[in-house]
Amino acid sequence: MAKKGSRRRVQDDVKEKKGIKPRQKFIIFLVGFTMLVSGLYVGLNPTDVPQSDNSSGVPSFVQYDAVPLGNETVLRVEGKSNAYVVFPKFGSTLQQQDAVSLLQVRPAGVLGATMEVSDSFVLFRYAVNGTGRDVRDALDRSVRGFIRDYTLLEEYKASYFRGPQTALTLLGEVDLSSGSLVKALVLQKMSGSDSLGFIALERSAVAEGRVIPAVILNVSGFRVQGDFEGSFNASVVGGVFPGSSVDSQPPRVVVDGSVPPYFGEGNVSLSKFGNSSVLSVYKGDVSAVELWVSSLGLNYSLERGVVVASLPLNVSISDAERVFASAGAGNLSFMRYGVADVAPELIVDNKSAVVQSPDAFPVIMGLNRKAGDKINVSLTLFDLGNQLIAVYGQEEPAG
Repeated sequence: MAKKGSRRRVQDDVKEKKGIKPRQKFIIFLVGFTMLVSGLYVGLNPTDVPQSDNSSGVPSFVQYDAVPLGNETVLRVEGKSNAYVVFPKFGSTLQQQDAVSLLQVRPAGVLGATMEVSDSFVLFRYAVNGTGRDVRDALDRSVRGFIRDYTLLEEYKASYFRGPQTALTLLGEVDLSSGSLVKALVLQKMSGSDSLGFIALERSAVAEGRVIPAVILNVSGFRVQGDFEGSFNASVVGGVFPGSSVDSQPPRVVVDGSVPPYFGEGNVSLSKFGNSSVLSVYKGDVSAVELWVSSLGLNYSLERGVVVASLPLNVSISDAERVFASAGAGNLSFMRYGVADVAPELIVDNKSAVVQSPDAFPVIMGLNRKAGDKINVSLTLFDLGNQLIAVYGQEEPAG
């Protein structure tokens, strides 16, 4: 049966609990085996395979050595090639007659078939008169009677994201978008000393930009954000909602220029940022600090304190609003938080970005979101100079 799932493998327990069918991670292992002599093709001899397709003149059998060109690299999808590829799973058994039958498969929309045999893998390429679900499903049903374990891929035109302007044939997940990026292993097809072109095998998706697609895997709770002018009592929230976590930043008086230490009542810290002085009011009367700064004849601005909290999913929003108000916070906004499946590779501002847990990437999302929803998230990134690290994502508003 064809395997047309995720490009990435999501943890088994997440799949079982959430019922999400992941996109299959596709990789070809080129070291340690040679399929042609491993029992994959029992009794199959190239001379027994028709050498051409009478209806199209396309050769039915092509044999070559697949030579890897370095490590996996990033490619850009240039467009579709109007072909699907059946890739037998390693360890499958394919009888001679089954191979011949696969070459003769002609559901509606299929123009011709070619069997390509390398020193590392075999594939069946089907030229079609247009890609789409109807053609794909018809082909899937037709080949299923002759081979059990296989992956159905689509063929694309591709080029290096960075590197030589070489025309590449990419085999990857169905319905990749033109212009999208993938990480792939590039091989040169060699027949003796002659090159038959280049073939690339998709390994994983690569997202580009600061806004990327994500699939929600789990919703864990509520994220609450608000502000306050005086003081905020976090213990009030923790006492009412066990299992919650609360972080807060005190109100700040930001002064243009330098100020002497503040010796008034309360707990006020002084720090310098460039040409500004920042008075953080952890405890005390913010208005008293403002009055003192005004007496110095300096310009200043007031930044209200900020509170960010995580609450269990079973908490009532109306109850949370009441409790946060009693703790001193207002202007509350509520979202959900959880984890999502994102591309394991990122390119942001022409730099590579690291995603430490692509199958459990922290995201903040709308209140109506649930597992399985597809969203776009804006990334928060740490810039380490030569490398970016994706920390979390927040859902982008629709439209």
